[in-house]
Amino acid sequence: MGNNGVLIQLNLQMKELQDLKFDESEILKLEEELKMRKRQKSDLNDLLIKFSSEINSLSAKNLENGEAKNRISSVEICPTCLQEVNIMYKNNILSKINSNIFENLKKIESLNSEKQMIQNKLSETETELNWIEKKIRDYNVTKIRLNDAQEKKIRRSDLDNTNLKM
Repeated sequence: MGNNGVLIQLNLQMKELQDLKFDESEILKLEEELKMRKRQKSDLNDLLIKFSSEINSLSAKNLENGEAKNRISSVEICPTCLQEVNIMYKNNILSKINSNIFENLKKIESLNSEKQMIQNKLSETETELNWIEKKIRDYNVTKIRLNDAQEKKIRRSDLDNTNLKM
């Protein structure tokens, strides 16, 4: 292809690149937003761990309480004083244990609800992170294409000068 063909092709490519707009400050803003979202994601993950830990702890307490209930239900004679255990006394203890189990279940339900909200927020944050990262990549591609346009202008100018000398 001769110089004229190359010139025509360069002109077409440059016309296409003229419509591209690029603002370096946009990348900086997006990078700051990305850092903020990553911190937010980390904080949300920490909360998820905290809630999961609390849920596991309360579940373990309920298991222990269930085992204690079974032991108390089967006790007929006090192992310490060797006297018969009063049914009213056993019922009071079992009632207290059942109350604790019920309270723990309410807390677990509440924590699970909060955990679900945090998981939803985490999912939104990850979506936003992906969008910001894509936007940054797009801006960087545009930046490269604009740099390429500058090189093409220089090349076209060199070719124009070469054609004038011929």
